Amino acid sequence: MVQFHPEAGADTVAAWAAGDGGLLSSAGGDPAGAVASVREAEPELRAVWGAVSDAWGEVVRAHAHARGI
Repeated sequence: MVQFHPEAGADTVAAWAAGDGGLLSSAGGDPAGAVASVREAEPELRAVWGAVSDAWGEVVRAHAHARGI
């Protein structure tokens, strides 16, 4: 199973790596590399996922408006 967290920035990924880094390493992953990768891409990630979040907000508002909420 894959679970995505578009809200997670580099600081969140660093906290996850601190807590679960051993498990990731034992599976062949690179916790420090993951954090560095997210930190480097964070401006683009914020732009892309911010747009997704804004669009989702519009869907929710339209649904609420249609229901008279």
